[in-house]
Amino acid sequence: MKTLTIHPKGKLILSSYNYKTHKTVTKDVSKKSYTFLFYECEIAQGVVLKDIFLLMAKNIKKFDEILGCWAAEFVKEGLSRGKKETEIDKLEIYWNLFKDFSNQKRIDGFSFPNFHGVRGKRGIALDFSRACDIAHLPIVLKNKINIQNQSKDKLIDSFSNYSHPYTLGHILNSIVYELSYHGNPEQRDARTKKMLDERL
Repeated sequence: MKTLTIHPKGKLILSSYNYKTHKTVTKDVSKKSYTFLFYECEIAQGVVLKDIFLLMAKNIKKFDEILGCWAAEFVKEGLSRGKKETEIDKLEIYWNLFKDFSNQKRIDGFSFPNFHGVRGKRGIALDFSRACDIAHLPIVLKNKINIQNQSKDKLIDSFSNYSHPYTLGHILNSIVYELSYHGNPEQRDARTKKMLDERL
């Protein structure tokens, strides 16, 4: 079985078990990471969001074409100097399902996981965050699957004993999708300014 792991400084390591030698063989595949989007992937301890931007930067033209969502612009922003966010403890990628209480047997979800910030036990949306302001924060994969009440947008359960795998594509898509929710960085900033002006 082959697995990927994202390491600090933008390294993507492919691990495979050799049944003849009974040893695990590792290989740095960072330069061709876009060819491993469908491989199961883990995030090593100590990895921050900037490390993922560094990985994407090595093949940014490919990722911009494949992922869309202004990936190149957000990677450029994420690798620039910003004001460090202090209200968020960590960044988290997680699977979220919705239970329809009009049909007790039906549970819906998305093809890709979600991405948000965490402070204590509270989730924090990142759609108005500048990539450079959160690039220093540690990023983890949540091993629980949330189930929410679809009608009340309230968490009702989580499966702690069930872990859905993440692929490299899942991880990268969840990040750029959340950051680009209001458009590219310029469009996001314009919307932020508009909302602040309306409050005055």
